[in-house]
Amino acid sequence: MPLISVVLPVYNVEAYVGEAIISILNQTVQDFEIIVIDDCSKDKTLSIVNSFNDTRIKIIEKAENKGLIDSLNIGFETAKGEFIARMDGDDINALNRFEKQLNVLQNNSDIKACGCWLKCFGATTKIIKHKEHHEQIKAQLLLKNPMSLGATMLHRDSYKDFRFDDS
Repeated sequence: MPLISVVLPVYNVEAYVGEAIISILNQTVQDFEIIVIDDCSKDKTLSIVNSFNDTRIKIIEKAENKGLIDSLNIGFETAKGEFIARMDGDDINALNRFEKQLNVLQNNSDIKACGCWLKCFGATTKIIKHKEHHEQIKAQLLLKNPMSLGATMLHRDSYKDFRFDDS
């Protein structure tokens, strides 16, 4: 059983998915599986994913396009790792992301999920600095989502019966 299951839903991200997967494969922590859930991409996304020769990559091809929430539910149900790392097909990880998030989760038994800051690049460059301390994160729940789901790591056991609401 892998330590980490990376849940990676994809749909028409041929321009980015190769770099996204490389940023996972080059992590400082190497004990993971990558669960790619393709939502019936119409571009070359799937052929790019298939071009990686790594047994840790598992590809689920959906029979019909049902959207992100359906893909996330499939990914969470399929995940075998002790931890679930979320990522989107157009994201790139810092190469020590998993190491840092594991450090937080493994050394703080009361913490079941953690996120990270995000750096946007392309037309604009900005850093999204999410709150870092539990009380600040809880307070932000009143105003907005305090973490970006696509950059979180979760204890799988805490979410084993969880399903994203598809409505």
